[in-house]
Amino acid sequence: MQRIEPLSPEPVPAEPVVPSQSQRAPKPVAPERHDVLFACRFPAAAGALAFVGVLRATKAAPDLSVLRDGETGGWWVTTEVDLQLGRQLARMVSATAYVASGDYLLSDPGFGPPPVGVSETKSAVSRNTLVSSDVVTLIRTAGVQRVPVRPVERLRILLDGAAAAHIIRRTIDLGLNVRHRPVRLSPLFPGPAGTTTLIELAVSAYRGNLPPSLVTALTRDPAALTCRIAGSQDDLLIEHTVAAPLDDHLLAGLVDAGTWVLAASPFGCRRLDALGEFADSAGLVQLGEDYPLIEEEPPAALPDLQLPAVRVVSRRTEGQALDAVLVDDAELSTIRLLLEGDPLADTARIILGRDRHLLVAPGGILVRIPVGQPLYALGPGPLYLPLGCSLRPHVPPSARRELFRAGQNRAVVLTPRSGWVFDPGTAMPVWALWVGDLPELVPQSANDDLRQLLDDLRLDQDQPGPGSHPPDDEAASWHELAMEAELAGRLKEAADLHRRNASPLRAARLYERAAAEAQP
Repeated sequence: MQRIEPLSPEPVPAEPVVPSQSQRAPKPVAPERHDVLFACRFPAAAGALAFVGVLRATKAAPDLSVLRDGETGGWWVTTEVDLQLGRQLARMVSATAYVASGDYLLSDPGFGPPPVGVSETKSAVSRNTLVSSDVVTLIRTAGVQRVPVRPVERLRILLDGAAAAHIIRRTIDLGLNVRHRPVRLSPLFPGPAGTTTLIELAVSAYRGNLPPSLVTALTRDPAALTCRIAGSQDDLLIEHTVAAPLDDHLLAGLVDAGTWVLAASPFGCRRLDALGEFADSAGLVQLGEDYPLIEEEPPAALPDLQLPAVRVVSRRTEGQALDAVLVDDAELSTIRLLLEGDPLADTARIILGRDRHLLVAPGGILVRIPVGQPLYALGPGPLYLPLGCSLRPHVPPSARRELFRAGQNRAVVLTPRSGWVFDPGTAMPVWALWVGDLPELVPQSANDDLRQLLDDLRLDQDQPGPGSHPPDDEAASWHELAMEAELAGRLKEAADLHRRNASPLRAARLYERAAAEAQP
């Protein structure tokens, strides 16, 4: 036999050991920064301006200086920055890197510690040979270059007032928003250019970009300067076909006051001062002198338009629901055989006429009955057409309401041969077609002793008990309310009654009819 060893007692969980201060992991130490006065040399102003943009984008060097070599004409950019970051940024713009040491700029080897003595490098540059400059002069020297036309949502156009009219008309024809204001332009840089006054147009789309064909046409117009917008305050306008080595949003950060306009020759760079607020240019549009408005008087008699007669013609009505049935005298007995014992008999009603009769139900019949002519509700109101038929020419809902006047007291049925008008007020339950005289009912009343006993119990007949139910006629009254609302054209109200009383199919049909009648 195999020996069964006794179970060992469950081990007692050991108390957690709190590490001592010396055993805890050391807190992460931030990497040590080695900020130095870092300098980069560029043979052209465009490279120096690109490096200024890189420094502005990284936000690592908020303060920088622009210097000019008086002997070679080269450009220098100096800033206080971490040595490793400065080296990476210099490599990115292909610049020659230097580190300041006293009165000299020493060539940086690109690795290891920074040079500290003039004897360590053969290409030391004296800082006294460099002339102080600024970013604005750097922008002027770097200039702009041509770029492809790009999609844009807004444009500013500077032009003479005489040339503004055709652009305003064109933009309004395209459904664009256009505003105007006068502006004064003065030179941004010292030079022979003087001050001038022009009109500024602000063109924008209500949604999305401006039409590309319009943007291309505006940029090719020699009488207008078309500019894109930069800056959070729209304080920088740049000719849309040119770009500077520095990104637009970084250039906008250099604007000191007012609005700058950067463009190629011959327009050049200007400072813009507004002489007023923007006004909607649509107010400038007016009728031409050679375009008269002729007053028309109403005619004495209507002209002979030879209007076509309204006809009921055959047309596909695939998927149309069955809302009513038109029957004649001979088919009444068949209706009795089909609906006796059918749930539809509880709600369906029959509107009797002279030789035609209309079978309807709240929310529609919905089920096919193999007798009579099936109808669908065209609306508005109880206006019915046979399945597979429609009106020609097309008659809109407002015209059908006025011409046929179908409503709570008038139900209209149109067929290819003729039309019939019924009075919904004469409708009766369809079960009246087969329910005749009732059996004799013998009343039974309590004797005097039982009546006295009931009076002593003092039952409150006005407050039903928790197990009592409302009479059947009250429970079925919502059908009548729904039918009344449907005949009156309140289809949504009738649909809500069906939905609340667990009749989703008829509610859906009524919602469908309400949506169709609500369409223009």
